Amino acid sequence: MAVLTLHIAHGDMEVPRLRALGYDHVVPWREALADGPVRPRSIDLVNLRRDFVERAYSSSAEEYDIAIVGVLEQIMSGTWKEVVLHFDKDLFCCVNFMFLVSVLGSMPRLVWDVGAAPFVLSTMDRAYITSCWRAYASADPRMLEDLILQSPPSLIALTDALRAHLVRFPSTQSGYGRPQELVLEILDRGLTETEDLVQAFIALDQNVYGWGDVQIIRERKLASAIQAGHATMDLGGLTQTITGPHWQWDPLKQKLRWSEE
Repeated sequence: MAVLTLHIAHGDMEVPRLRALGYDHVVPWREALADGPVRPRSIDLVNLRRDFVERAYSSSAEEYDIAIVGVLEQIMSGTWKEVVLHFDKDLFCCVNFMFLVSVLGSMPRLVWDVGAAPFVLSTMDRAYITSCWRAYASADPRMLEDLILQSPPSLIALTDALRAHLVRFPSTQSGYGRPQELVLEILDRGLTETEDLVQAFIALDQNVYGWGDVQIIRERKLASAIQAGHATMDLGGLTQTITGPHWQWDPLKQKLRWSEE
């Protein structure tokens, strides 16, 4: 009896390639959970994300329900024996990957096809990834710092991405997160047109964040808000302003610190 396998692609553009390989069941995952607020439980997450996507991506509740909620229901309701997650090592992909593992924990067989090197996720791998998702989606980033130190060897790619997430917090030196620092470096070179900014950001990023056009434009707006002194940052499950008490990233000690200023 053939194994009924579902392949989940990171976005619509990956679907034709996977179907060309002869896979019968392929669905695209279109969410951008690394951008904007999240919550650990999927029941809370859907409503939060629907509202965010409407505001930030000029979408509608109906479009979200079709593109995201409908696909999630298809993933969860199928009698799959195996699910293969085709997600890269960048933060954008890894956050989506963590969420999907957290809701597919009871699947008989889960495979992470990362960089054309697929491997089966063990029970311990799944538990660790689910803990990472809950920590990422929590309001206390120290939980993620602790988990990164406990990374199993098989999931180094994931914890590298999560370290990149921690560097999104405002630097104690510059006051900007690493993505905004990249934007400012590009603007300082005179590349102010949106198309030039996007291309330069992707080149300098070297697939660490995996941001697309929309996320890069939002980073530019956030950098401007920080310059103006009234920015609010969504960092996983934490939403913080840059004035008053907030978390910062200390690049010298390579860890987060709490600032009362």
